[in-house]
Amino acid sequence: MELKKSRRANLEGKRPLFILTGALIALCFSLLAFEWQTPYEIKSYIPHDPDVTYIDIDMIPLVTPEDEKKEEIKDPEPPRHTTDQFKQVEDNTVIKNETNPEPEVMPNPLEDLMGKFKIVDLGKEPEPEPEEILRFPDKMPTFRCIKDQKKAEDELMAFVKRRIQYPQLAIDNGITGKVFVQFVVDRNGSVKNIEVLKGIGYGCDKEVIRVLKTLPEWCPGYHQGKYRDTYFTMPVHFKL
Repeated sequence: MELKKSRRANLEGKRPLFILTGALIALCFSLLAFEWQTPYEIKSYIPHDPDVTYIDIDMIPLVTPEDEKKEEIKDPEPPRHTTDQFKQVEDNTVIKNETNPEPEVMPNPLEDLMGKFKIVDLGKEPEPEPEEILRFPDKMPTFRCIKDQKKAEDELMAFVKRRIQYPQLAIDNGITGKVFVQFVVDRNGSVKNIEVLKGIGYGCDKEVIRVLKTLPEWCPGYHQGKYRDTYFTMPVHFKL
């Protein structure tokens, strides 16, 4: 027995209707999803930094191209030079130019820097520094080039004693004692820079200096292979 479908029960004819209905429902859900609004406001948390300045975007004014044109700075107009009236002046009168003053001379830092340095002429030999005057050289200076130091000192004392004149002021006041003197025997054997270290006064000190200025040449002091300036100290006795 062959089964037959009823046309009313056949749904193939209603397929286009079902497709359109499904597409319409899908479209409605899509529109509803785009228009859907959340019932609460989502706030984002931004950590606060005390060293950072925050600016509200709504407070920044918008600048339009028309506003930019209005704020353009116009170049200032060049000053207009006016011609002063002519004034009659006498002859040989110095006229100051007030419109064009003399330019101010700026200091040159290079000249100030060069002034702090001393310019040395390399072509000229520097002068030798004076040598130190010795007190204890390898060989002491000797009077009249006598080789024996003791005999030289005795001859020196005899020379001074023969020429010393006892000052009358010292004799009247009964002055006696020793005058200690110091002088320099230079490398040429000459006596200079005579100085009284300890005196007794009453004309005795001046008398010793007078006699020492008459000393003949000496044999100079000798130190490390050359003659050197040397100090020499001696006492002079005054006895009545």
